[in-house]
Parts: sequence; structure tokens; C-alpha cells
Amino acid sequence: MLSFVNYRFYSHYFLCLCRYPGNKPEPDDKHPDSDEIGYRNWQAFEIAKNHEKGNGLVCVKLDSSYDAPIEAYGIGAKWVYSFNLDDINNALKDLAK
Repeated sequence: MLSFVNYRFYSHYFLCLCRYPGNKPEPDDKHPDSDEIGYRNWQAFEIAKNHEKGNGLVCVKLDSSYDAPIEAYGIGAKWVYSFNLDDINNALKDLAK
């Protein structure tokens, strides 16, 4: 069970762990400081800035119904549907090509 969307940086790649719907806050909920952040929330900020830098994104979902920030879509992110280290490493290697 994932308690929230977690991120890890791997040099030029960004790893987004997506969680099941229904937990609060949702990945696209508005953060109280969103005006200051310039994005809906910190997740949106981190993914957008990562993409601006030309870095890759790996999104890990244990189930396809789990929520992911909207910024993760349409940017060439690699999606992994397990916590299997080999699957995650393969997605990172695909991004490095």
C-alpha cells in the first residue's frame, strides 16, 4: 500500500510511484500554496520541471487504476506496473537509449 506519490531522482531520470485512488490528497489536488508554487501541487511542479530539463520519467503503478499526476501523461514516460526491480531498471534503461 502506497501512502502517497513518492519520487526519487536517478541522475537524469525521475521515478514517480503512483498510489491507489481514494487516499487524500489525490495527485491532482490543489496545494494551499499552489499560487506560490506556480503549479497545482508539488508533484505537478517536480514532473514539469523534470520534463523541462529533458529528463526521463518512470511511473510505477501497482494497478492501472491507480492515480498519477496529469503531468505524467503525454511526455514519453515509461510505465511500470510492479515493484519488480528488474522491470524498473528496464524502464530506466529504455529511457537511456
